[in-house]
Amino acid sequence: MILLLVPVKAQEIFELPLPEKPADQVLDQARLFVVDPERRDAMAAKVQDFTRRTGYEVQVVFFDNLIGIELPEQANRLQEAWLGHGPGLVLVVVTDSGDWKIAWASTPDVVTEEGGKVPVLGKRDVAPQEKIDTLQVLIDLPKMSAGSVEGAELLVDTLLANLELSFIEEQPKTNHRLRFWVLGIGLLAALVLLAVLTVTLIRRSDAKARDQLVLPDVPVGQRLGAPYGGGKISVSTFRRAPDAGP
Repeated sequence: MILLLVPVKAQEIFELPLPEKPADQVLDQARLFVVDPERRDAMAAKVQDFTRRTGYEVQVVFFDNLIGIELPEQANRLQEAWLGHGPGLVLVVVTDSGDWKIAWASTPDVVTEEGGKVPVLGKRDVAPQEKIDTLQVLIDLPKMSAGSVEGAELLVDTLLANLELSFIEEQPKTNHRLRFWVLGIGLLAALVLLAVLTVTLIRRSDAKARDQLVLPDVPVGQRLGAPYGGGKISVSTFRRAPDAGP
């Protein structure tokens, strides 16, 4: 008998069962929050609130380690089993090493008659460039230390904050356009008002330059006396001083 030895992946021999999809969107198989379950509940509340507001499903899974399967493959398996074509993502974190992986779910490409594929971006999908930007922000974070609850919270909070930008981006654009229109109209009105004011001042200056003072001949009667003269006619008589004797 001849035995043929064929390399077989460990997960093909020991197919690890996938955990059930968590109802509150945070699965802690690493028992990271066993000492402080309130922090796990707070994280779950944030993730659920984000999904409720945006329609983009986020699932967070913590494993202490992965045996017999690579992290990217485990993330993809969970994404396919839990989300299908989404929209959404699964964040898998290995707490012993601090490694993490995101598996994105999105609207499937459209297959053309020629066999080609056309990418389709659904209403609730995250654009490819925004995915790249989000991943870069997460990569730039300090690496999560083994068993760090704070590191896990920072990772999830940063992920949600960056994803939020993908869903509120259109509103600021509309507000910016409206603001630019209002500022433009206001600036135009200010320029028109300034121009009118300038023309008015110039006309007034020209009118004053053409003005001439005309003093008519008017007969003047006797002048009244000093202010303390009671309004009577004041008559002053000056006599010649007598000659001084020898």
